[in-house]
Amino acid sequence: MINKEFLGALHDVLGDATLEPIVADLCISLPTYMDQLSQVAKSGDRAGLRALAHRLRGRAAMLGCGGLSAALESLEKQASAPESSVTAIGSQIEAIAPIAHATMMALQAFVDQRPSSQPAANAATMATHQIQLDDPAAAGCGAEETGAAGAVGTAPVEAGSGCGWLASSAGATAGA
Repeated sequence: MINKEFLGALHDVLGDATLEPIVADLCISLPTYMDQLSQVAKSGDRAGLRALAHRLRGRAAMLGCGGLSAALESLEKQASAPESSVTAIGSQIEAIAPIAHATMMALQAFVDQRPSSQPAANAATMATHQIQLDDPAAAGCGAEETGAAGAVGTAPVEAGSGCGWLASSAGATAGA
């Protein structure tokens, strides 16, 4: 999911104080990006979808997240193809959700394994953000909330749990 050698070299150049907030920001913003991708796809705004996928692809590539970057590049191409249906694009976005989740977990594990001068601050940053969850059991989380019939809930991420979010694969493209 991530290129640990590249990320390690980036860490060596930038250090904890610069790299860890960038990693945390990507992890925290992934659920929002996934929701935005789904909404823009439903609206039929292909140029907007390409731009959003390109922006996220650049952020992923900058951190050595090759799998996510490649999946987003494929989405960009599909959004550019006039023959691609909204349903096909929605299916592509659904396929990206588990890749984004695995990437986020790999990034968190990388940060957790690095000797850091500020481990408590980094954990606190991740733990204080509200993350949208679809299926806490599948994500290996214990404290998240779900409503009746699998409704999505939000709960704070527990520091050190290794669980950030699981994008909604069931409802990400409902109505597409």
